[in-house]
Amino acid sequence: MAIVLLELTSFLFPCYNFLGNKLRSESEEVKLQKVSKQIVQNAILRAVQQVSQEIQQKKEGIASINRIGLQLEVVMLANKHEKKLQSYPDLP
Repeated sequence: MAIVLLELTSFLFPCYNFLGNKLRSESEEVKLQKVSKQIVQNAILRAVQQVSQEIQQKKEGIASINRIGLQLEVVMLANKHEKKLQSYPDLP
């Protein structure tokens, strides 16, 4: 029973080990929690920024492909009409 209570204490109060001995002061524990929270927040922020950047790059890539496709269509239409005009040698 005492071990369970000590383990519960170490779970609820992480600045104590499972024997109930104090590992660090509560102010150190608060600082550690704040730093840990900041590390997690920074990691999440970086992940969100990376995903946003990848989405933007994909959008730019799609837009570039669309522009190339339109340019190709224009060239193909111009060639088609040029061939039609060549089939009428009497036209200026």
